[in-house]
Amino acid sequence: MMAAATVIERLYGTNRALSIVYHSPVFIVLWAVSAISGVLLLIRRGTIRKPATFFLHISFVLILAGALITMLTGKSGMMELRRGLVTSQWSSDNGFRQDLPFSLQLKEFRIEYYPGSHDPSDYISKVVLKDSRNDTETEYTISMNNILKYDGYRFYQSSYDDDLRGSVLAVSHDPWGVGVTYTGYLLLLLSLTGFFFQKNSGFRNAVKRLKNHGNTL
Repeated sequence: MMAAATVIERLYGTNRALSIVYHSPVFIVLWAVSAISGVLLLIRRGTIRKPATFFLHISFVLILAGALITMLTGKSGMMELRRGLVTSQWSSDNGFRQDLPFSLQLKEFRIEYYPGSHDPSDYISKVVLKDSRNDTETEYTISMNNILKYDGYRFYQSSYDDDLRGSVLAVSHDPWGVGVTYTGYLLLLLSLTGFFFQKNSGFRNAVKRLKNHGNTL
């Protein structure tokens, strides 16, 4: 199915591949069966007695689970801002209007260029975030390399209006999936580190052989 998705994406675009393959129930079930079968196989083989190896595989399960949670519960879309106007709504990818628990006001938008050229190097939006829940107003800068993260929402600089008085932000709301995925990556890093020092691992055996060879010489 992944091979088919690659062909579909090349011929018809990413959105078509997502809808036909990656977000299809069959594909999700296959991933779930593969992940569960892998964990059961690890337990059956006694890999659980080797924590680094066991959690190395569990980290991949968490990463897959995070992706699934993102697909099922995450939302994404676009938000249009005009200078001076306070906005608390954005449009999801499905075309539905979504309300934010806070509001954004575009204070300034500008384009920065590479020195000595007319090629843009960055798009920068300065916004004021107003949160009535705690009666605060905070100024943030959103650019191509600087994401605004607040209350489970992420705002990315996406586009702008031709008159430079408006900015378009990509919005992502995924409070659960991101945390699970990051936990999986952290566990992956720790497991890889622990794997090199696990008893009877290939790494430790190689070190022992080098030491014995050195003592022989």
